[in-house]
Amino acid sequence: AGTISGPVSVCASGSNITLTSSVTSGTWASGNTLAATINSSGVVTGVDPGTATISYTFTNSCGSDVTTTIITVNPLPAVITGPSSVCVGTTILLASTTAGGSWSSAHATASVTASGVVTGISPGTARISYTLVVGCLRTTVVTVHPAPSPITGMNILCEGATTSLLNSVSGGSWVSGNTTVATIGSSNGIVTGITVGTSIITYFRPVTGCAVYTTVTVNASPLAITGDSVLCMWATVSLSTTPTGGTWSSSNPTRATVGLGTGIVTGVSAGSVQITYTSTGGCRRTKTVTVNQAPQDISGSLTLCQGSTSTLSNLVPFGVWISANTTDGAISGTGV
Repeated sequence: AGTISGPVSVCASGSNITLTSSVTSGTWASGNTLAATINSSGVVTGVDPGTATISYTFTNSCGSDVTTTIITVNPLPAVITGPSSVCVGTTILLASTTAGGSWSSAHATASVTASGVVTGISPGTARISYTLVVGCLRTTVVTVHPAPSPITGMNILCEGATTSLLNSVSGGSWVSGNTTVATIGSSNGIVTGITVGTSIITYFRPVTGCAVYTTVTVNASPLAITGDSVLCMWATVSLSTTPTGGTWSSSNPTRATVGLGTGIVTGVSAGSVQITYTSTGGCRRTKTVTVNQAPQDISGSLTLCQGSTSTLSNLVPFGVWISANTTDGAISGTGV
């Protein structure tokens, strides 16, 4: 019957090995088909863990002869559990209840650690295997989805202000990790600053759910500016707000100037001007200041006799005349 050659073990649950004999035209048989079966070509199929005596019988005119070999059927590891997809740059955890095996990835699209942590590397699929010492293994296919492109837009804003965040992959959804600091429109990416602090903003790619993150910082807005809003040319008013430490600016220095660090406004020419305070965090508060025209020098005779009159005038009309000493001299509304 010749000599049987080939592997001496096979894995259960449908794994195959092939046996051969040095003599052809014989017949194969399994002594324990509950453990392993064999077909006419010598292909052994593992069924359940255990052993099976495989025989090869050769018959000719001289009679029959049988040779045998024992095949060990090793168990497969338990079924792999865990997610079936991962995003590029993120991880998932796979597991098997059978201890003592090792993890491997058949493709460069994903890597796997000794503890079953799979990391997505590039879009595609990866066959992940868990192999026991005896060589029996389980496999699972993990799909690696592309990550969203980076979030763009201004991620610093002030209390009560808004800013827009964008992603080149449309159709996803936005979420704020701290809505007490900042909220965001789930579909439009418009962020509104609520209170001072930071919030992680997440954009989830449609269908796959892969996410990308950015941190939004909300800075304190200055309180309303206090101080007089009306002054005359060349007169000054002092404006203030909190928090301190910011800078002041004028929208039109030819109408009014303001001390960069003092908030002292000086009227230059008649009209309105916007005075802005910018905090160290870049937040602003604005106040409208009106500069009124100042009277010109008074003209007319400054000496007169008791009981006589003199008319004074000013180039700026519609003013009001007042005498500071009505016992010595009185003045009418027309300057007499």
